[in-house]
Formats: sequence, C-alpha cells, structure tokens
Amino acid sequence: MCYMLHTDYCSRCHRKNVPLIKHARNKTTQYYYCRDCNAARMRNYYNSYNGKNNIVNASKRMATKYPIKQKARGMVNYAVKSGRLNKPAQCEVCLSEGRIEGHHMDYNRPLDVVWLCTSCHADYHSVKKKMRD
Repeated sequence: MCYMLHTDYCSRCHRKNVPLIKHARNKTTQYYYCRDCNAARMRNYYNSYNGKNNIVNASKRMATKYPIKQKARGMVNYAVKSGRLNKPAQCEVCLSEGRIEGHHMDYNRPLDVVWLCTSCHADYHSVKKKMRD
C-alpha cells in the first residue's frame, strides 16, 4: 500500500491549487487541508468539550508563564471597553475591515497598540520569525 506524503489538493473538499495546511493523524497517513476546511475543522474542535477544556488550560498556562503580556492585554481590553482607547474598524496596514486585533510592539507600553487584521497580524509574526531564524 502506498501512502501519499504530499498532495496538491485538499483532503476534505479536494480543491486544487490552493495553499494547504499539513495535519498529521498518525505516522503513516498525512492530511492536507485548505484554509477554509482547516478553519471549519478547528471551529468544530474548539466547540467540543475537549477543545473548550484545552483552551481554558492553555490560557491559564500562558497567564502564569507570561504575566507581563497578560497584564498588557488586559489593560488594552479594559481601555477599549471603557472608551479610553478606540479600536478602529480597519487594519492599519491593508485598510481591510473585518476582525481587527491589537499588536503590542513593546509590552512595557501596554496602550501603544498597532491594530491589524488577522491576516496582516499572522504575516507580521511569520516575517518576524523568519528574521530570527
């Protein structure tokens, strides 16, 4: 039996010529999902009992491991809710609307935030990671 180690199509919807995300279930079988199918798969997992428990546990671990980050995020959330800090409707880089996230360049200045869409935020961190390597 021949196992495919790499495909050029999504394992779920079978779309071709799209960026794929690798997901391995075991050592011999590998699955590749397009962005939409992977988002649906992860949404189902996060809504499950195990997914919710894992999110709570991971949040607790991160809060104890990185207290400065947690404090800065809390301060931004409180400032947005109280109206002291305005969260724009558009990304500061690409000006797209949708889900906007705050990015801290320096956690010692917690209210100095760059507002990015999820795509630009992920791109920023991938470029930053490549620069470190």
